[in-house]
Amino acid sequence: MDKDHSLRENLLALTLGSALVSLGVIFFNQVDLLTGGTAGLALFITKVTTLSFGQVFFALNLPFYILSVTRMGCSSPSTPLLR
Repeated sequence: MDKDHSLRENLLALTLGSALVSLGVIFFNQVDLLTGGTAGLALFITKVTTLSFGQVFFALNLPFYILSVTRMGCSSPSTPLLR
């Protein structure tokens, strides 16, 4: 069942998904566990430096964002919000 969602539904899903992932990362950080991927690497770098998690996570994901823009065009990162 392919159904286009409204902008409101897309924004709600994006917000809820981001909040749940953030909550998971916070839980992992509180008990000194590490997760995989860029979030795990960012947690590790945060433990051994004085940088904040947000700064490190943004810096680690920046190459992927740039790659998506160069490979798929400027409209690619904003496409989910516009549907």
